[in-house]
Formats: sequence, C-alpha cells, structure tokens
Amino acid sequence: MRFTGAVADRPGPFERANGGTVFLDEIGEMAADSQMKLLRALQERTVQRLGSGQETPFDARVIAATNADLESAMQRGRFRQDLYYRLKVYELRVPPLRRRGETDLRQLVGAILHISASAGVDRRRRSPQTYGTR
Repeated sequence: MRFTGAVADRPGPFERANGGTVFLDEIGEMAADSQMKLLRALQERTVQRLGSGQETPFDARVIAATNADLESAMQRGRFRQDLYYRLKVYELRVPPLRRRGETDLRQLVGAILHISASAGVDRRRRSPQTYGTR
C-alpha cells in the first residue's frame, strides 16, 4: 500500500536512532493516540512504518522532556499513567533561568560563547539575532 507522496521507504526516528538515543521534546503535549503508540513501541521495542504490516525492532535510549506538570496531567486524564512510569526511569529537574543564580548564568553565557566561537561566529558580530532571540 502506498500513500500520496510516498515514493520510498524511509526509516522513522526510532529506526534511525537504533543503537543510540531518541529525544522526545514536549512529551506533555502529545495527543492521546500518539501516547498509546509510543507506549506500545517502548514496551515491544518495535515500530511499524506507515503503510507497512511488518514490525521492525529497534534498540534506542529514550530521553523525554517537558515543561508540563505530568503528574497533574495524569490526574486530569490528559497523560497516560503507564507511559509516565515507563518514561520516568531517571528524572532530572532543571530550574528555569529566572530561578538560577548569577554564577549559573555566567557559566551558561560562557558556554554559549564558546560553542558559537567553535561554530565560527565572529565575536564582534554577535547580537541577539545570532542566537535567535531579541
């Protein structure tokens, strides 16, 4: 079965990350049907390409991030409890920048400057637009 515009089989993110890591950003915003599919993939360690009837195994570490309060979302029925506990193997809470001290901010700015210099950004030409901010 082919779908409109599907001219070749392409591996999805879990297949491409085989042996590595998949990063799922804003997991708290995921729709209920996608949560179910993700949970199944994590439990079975297989994925199924769109339009395929064949299961493909994968071996990848999953890192998920969110700004949402997932415990509250679970209580409201907006996030699956089984998926929450499947993902919550190690939890790392990072405080927002507004709650960090001057030392943290200086280190963060120093790291950004170092990375941008390594990427060839001329220090004299750095501006908020260089970093995608205003």
